[in-house]
Amino acid sequence: MIAHHELWDLQGGGQRAVLEGLQGSVRAVCAVTVGGRVLPASGGDDDTVRVWDLQGGGQRAVLEGHQGSVKAVCAVTVGGRVLLASGGDDDTVRVWDLQGGGQRAVLEGYQGSVRAVCAVTVGGRVLLASGGDDDTMRLWDPRTSICLLTAQTHHKVLAVAGVTDSLAIGLDIGILVIKPSAVVQRA
Repeated sequence: MIAHHELWDLQGGGQRAVLEGLQGSVRAVCAVTVGGRVLPASGGDDDTVRVWDLQGGGQRAVLEGHQGSVKAVCAVTVGGRVLLASGGDDDTVRVWDLQGGGQRAVLEGYQGSVRAVCAVTVGGRVLLASGGDDDTMRLWDPRTSICLLTAQTHHKVLAVAGVTDSLAIGLDIGILVIKPSAVVQRA
């Protein structure tokens, strides 16, 4: 089923654009800066990550590679380059280069869907946190694609967020907060 999604102007009250091309539901949305413009990126049931042009209502990029629904997307800036990370039902986190185009890395090791990704600064380094159905949260170096930390959460990870020097992990039973700086600085 091809779906369209409508973009509305909350101040003016009218429809701003119709975003077409998606098949199925949207599962994740984030903002990403491309060429100096802030654009929305989405992931969903059609196994793609899409970057949208709000002015024209069209697609700026369609990123293909996931082999299942995309459950999470986030922007991460590394060395001045804007990257987009996505996680999904194919048990992977994928890192995309929006300036150079294409897939930069596939981060593997999960034994279930990846439901959360976020950029986090730990010890002055920009890292990528992810979590999912296998009861783990992982911290990756997006420059090298190396997993720096795997934390057993004993519950499904539904969300991750960097908070000052800590990482908040949303679980199916509550919130777990960890301070990964000591572990990551040794790696």
